[in-house]
Amino acid sequence: MHKNLFIALLINAALVITFKTIVILDELDNSGNRRTILEENWIGCRLLYILTKYSRMCTYMWMFCEGFYLHKLIAAAFAEQKSLYMFYFIGWSK
Repeated sequence: MHKNLFIALLINAALVITFKTIVILDELDNSGNRRTILEENWIGCRLLYILTKYSRMCTYMWMFCEGFYLHKLIAAAFAEQKSLYMFYFIGWSK
């Protein structure tokens, strides 16, 4: 489960850096004489933005799953360990 949290953090960081480098810096460097990448490729920019928000939500959900899992470990210290598939589903579904 820890690996999934770190993978979600890594994907989120990579997408945010990519989005800000491609879209935001191009908008800031525009002198008004040319079309920006947002105007030329608005579908790709929106898709990249949606993926950025999805990866951020996955990161938050994995943090929730980690906290819930640790709570379950403390609350039921002597109970039998169950499958982690529920956490995998919750972590990547949002």
